Amino acid sequence: MNLRNILIASDIDGTLLPEDAVLPARNVEALRRFAEKGGRFTLATGRSIGSAGRFLDQLPVNAPAICLNGCLLYDYAGGEVLARCQLPKENTAPLVRALYDRFPQLGMECFYDDCVGIIRRSRYIGNTRTPEIYPFTRGEETACFAPWLKILLGGDAPSIRDALAFASAQPHPGLRLVLSSENFLELLPQEASKGAMLRLLAQRLGIPLGSVYAAGDFYNDEELLAAAGHAVVPANAPEDLRRRAELVVCDCRDGALADLVEYLEAL
Repeated sequence: MNLRNILIASDIDGTLLPEDAVLPARNVEALRRFAEKGGRFTLATGRSIGSAGRFLDQLPVNAPAICLNGCLLYDYAGGEVLARCQLPKENTAPLVRALYDRFPQLGMECFYDDCVGIIRRSRYIGNTRTPEIYPFTRGEETACFAPWLKILLGGDAPSIRDALAFASAQPHPGLRLVLSSENFLELLPQEASKGAMLRLLAQRLGIPLGSVYAAGDFYNDEELLAAAGHAVVPANAPEDLRRRAELVVCDCRDGALADLVEYLEAL
């Protein structure tokens, strides 16, 4: 298969990167080979610009990346935000405070364009490589002029399920509630999704969606997989996602993206 004009958009955690946070060598080698043959590769992740950017020295990212689960489309080459979705702060702040008070065991974090505000630390939410600039006190932002892009809650699986049920029962106009793993709940702008940003990216690149392969492993990837012409999931994904995928590749620990590249090379 001619790999020019083919775009691969991959989730990071659980798809490209295993829990040990070490990129499988198979993935690195195969993706570099894919890019050398003219393919376009990018990331579609819940991570921030800075957190996702940690892997740029290993991966041939040669197209703008989708960050914060579809809140940002970011061009690393030009250092520029190309598209953005933001939370309606007036509707989000009361829900954040209610969750803060109701679930003291949960860590909470607010994401801005290129920095974060730690609302409450926990074993799931701590210091990151993203600068912490805007402070919070008792669940409320105390100094900021920037828009909120997403709120992340982290905790044990039963607490996250309880928080999702509680938040779903509260008024939350303009927001959507998304589980990005069993340990993380995200408050996102209603219009934000990896799928919407993927469609915008494909349009900007002039690549038809039929030539786009999206890879993801969890339910926050559903819109990404649905938007692409070809949905790819690793063997570690939930069974219902595997059933709906066009292609199931190996477990992320074994180099799932390398399986995809080898599949394309063989077509």
